[in-house]
Amino acid sequence: MNSQSAIETAARLLDQARMQISTAGDTVDHARRLVDRDIAPIPAPVEEEQDDYLRPQLAQPDLIATARKLIAFRKARDAAFHLPHLFVDPAWEILLDLFVSDGGKTQRAVSQACAGAAVPHTTALRYLKALEDHALIERTGSGADRDDIHVKLSRSARQAIERILSQQGGSEGRHQPA
Repeated sequence: MNSQSAIETAARLLDQARMQISTAGDTVDHARRLVDRDIAPIPAPVEEEQDDYLRPQLAQPDLIATARKLIAFRKARDAAFHLPHLFVDPAWEILLDLFVSDGGKTQRAVSQACAGAAVPHTTALRYLKALEDHALIERTGSGADRDDIHVKLSRSARQAIERILSQQGGSEGRHQPA
């Protein structure tokens, strides 16, 4: 093969690659538009009242006990199967951990919330970001020092968890959401 035909072959292959890349880019753009169209907008966080008498009461002790039982069940299941990362639901584990933390009212360091997720730290951080994006948790702190960043349940997430746990045996239907 002479140098001229080698150059023509290389040019033809580059054109084919360029077309494939363009087609792949078009496919990605189309998929992105479909996803953007189908995703509901993220609700704005609900501002909590500043007056103490308007704040809801802490979660009832039996709801916290139910949450603790769910966490203990997950730990027992993980130990029994020796496959701790097979049965994971990091978002739910983080929410339950924050709920158990003083009824969801106390802020926890990000590192503590990550530990409650029962997954690698980087995975937990991604889930914390997703929970924050969906207004299920609130993040506070300057961010200058990782120890200064804390998270807590949003009011709507706390109320949703209380409703779920009430249906799972906590309060036996007596619990009234705040």
